Amino acid sequence: MSEVLNQATIMSAAIRRIFLSAVLLLSLACVHSGDHSRSTPMPSPWLGKEISLTAIDLRTEKPRGLDGFAGDVVLVDFSASWCLPCKEATPFYNQLLSTLGERGFSVVGVSVDIDREVALRGLTEVPASFPVLWDRGQVNVSRFDITEMPTAFLLDRNGVVAHVYCGFFESTKIRLKRDVEALLGQ
Repeated sequence: MSEVLNQATIMSAAIRRIFLSAVLLLSLACVHSGDHSRSTPMPSPWLGKEISLTAIDLRTEKPRGLDGFAGDVVLVDFSASWCLPCKEATPFYNQLLSTLGERGFSVVGVSVDIDREVALRGLTEVPASFPVLWDRGQVNVSRFDITEMPTAFLLDRNGVVAHVYCGFFESTKIRLKRDVEALLGQ
């Protein structure tokens, strides 16, 4: 009997190590390797293509898509509550929306959290002044092949992907503001 308990303890410790390793790898993927002082444009098969998505509004639990933003320049931001760069991006997006919203700029967040309650807690910790959709089952993450957090698509007024941003750095702020202003001026 004690041998069985000993083996169970060893298995439990091994599972904890695997879990902690997975969390560490996810954290490193979230932070992004390389030079954090700059970001480079990410090649994407979605550049130049019109996109649409539908997900559940995190706050109201009703289906919502991008159709309500027709004619706006829209930033669609895929993020997660466990992602530190995502938490840094949200206040910047709030600020950008505050200064450029009247000119036709909108932000739509897409939470990739598996659990809706976790996503809601994340929204409480770092409030967003824009709609946040919940990608239940990570359908849109799979569809758009999102592999890094955060990933954001900047759509022109026709709903076409003009820019893709992977990760969030100081240089992302500069590029994003410049790109939004350029699209608003078109």
